[in-house]
Amino acid sequence: MPSSSATVVNIMGIEYPIKGDYETAYIQKIALDLDSRIREISSQLLSKSIEKAAVMAALNLEDELFSAEKEKNSIVEEFEIKVKALIEKINHSLAEIN
Repeated sequence: MPSSSATVVNIMGIEYPIKGDYETAYIQKIALDLDSRIREISSQLLSKSIEKAAVMAALNLEDELFSAEKEKNSIVEEFEIKVKALIEKINHSLAEIN
């Protein structure tokens, strides 16, 4: 059940109260994932700017989102082609029966 109070998460040592229509465990899970991503990127940057690491993490997440969307659209398109082919086969078979 979604929490009616804010869930406090810690990202890069800073606490953020998050309130929304999500389970507390879900909010904590995505915050932990984001914290891990930012820390990983931060460890690779010469500059230890949290802002730069956060922007790089956001860009990586957007890339993953766009890639997943592209893959989903490809799967949907392939599925639609197969469904149309099956419908044609069914219609052809029904026409032969009649």
